[in-house]
Amino acid sequence: MTWIIGDTTEAGFQKDALAGVLMMAGAAMAHWGAGRGRRWAGFALSTGGGLLPWMVGSALLGLLISNVAWGWTIAVSGMWQPTFVPFVSVPCVLVLLYGRGWAVALTGAVLGAGLTTPIALPMVNLVCRPTGLPNVVGTTTGMAVSTLIALPLCRSLPWMLRPAIDAPEVAGLIRPDAPALLLSSRDHSG
Repeated sequence: MTWIIGDTTEAGFQKDALAGVLMMAGAAMAHWGAGRGRRWAGFALSTGGGLLPWMVGSALLGLLISNVAWGWTIAVSGMWQPTFVPFVSVPCVLVLLYGRGWAVALTGAVLGAGLTTPIALPMVNLVCRPTGLPNVVGTTTGMAVSTLIALPLCRSLPWMLRPAIDAPEVAGLIRPDAPALLLSSRDHSG
């Protein structure tokens, strides 16, 4: 269990279960404070749309699935393995793009563990270690490639419906003196 909780901090190049618990508690506190307009909450997490619980849930489930499905690689190799990669990749991307909901969260978790970890494992073990490249090259390659596979795949999944962006919400995020660079899909004729 401490390995899985420690995986939450590994994207920052450390692995510590206590740091993972404190990071998640801090994020929950900031999310709560931002929802109540507290200045101490800092910047908006997960684009400020209230998606943090869904992102964290999907990412944690992806992390759990990854460790259950691929944790055996640690025992076989006796070395560190990139089981943390779903926590910071596909699940979060899908929740940001498709919004809240169980279908999105579960799809993100399964695709994160089912794509990201099995791509990152051979990149780290068969490319980075033998050639002396830093492991981060293999883990980030796994995250990038799995996202490039997951996004087109999700377009064909009937339960993955992308929500329309509400123009008034987006307009509130733009400074009044900034040029209008964001167009809604109905205003875009190109």
